[in-house]
Amino acid sequence: MKQVDKVLSFIQANGSITSMQAFYNLGVTRLAARIADLRKRGVGIVSKTVSGKAKDGTPIHYSVYSLSHEKE
Repeated sequence: MKQVDKVLSFIQANGSITSMQAFYNLGVTRLAARIADLRKRGVGIVSKTVSGKAKDGTPIHYSVYSLSHEKE
């Protein structure tokens, strides 16, 4: 199974995906590239930037990708 298909299956099963989930669960290191591939296929993907803090208190920002309910 191609990485892009694994990413789509993960989102469908779990509702969303982050780069850390992609790496640990799927071995995908370039999630943004796979999301771009899905968008080129016509899959509606939305991204949301989330802010938080790392374990050491450093501010962090990351994207959460999920399926859109509208066609692109």
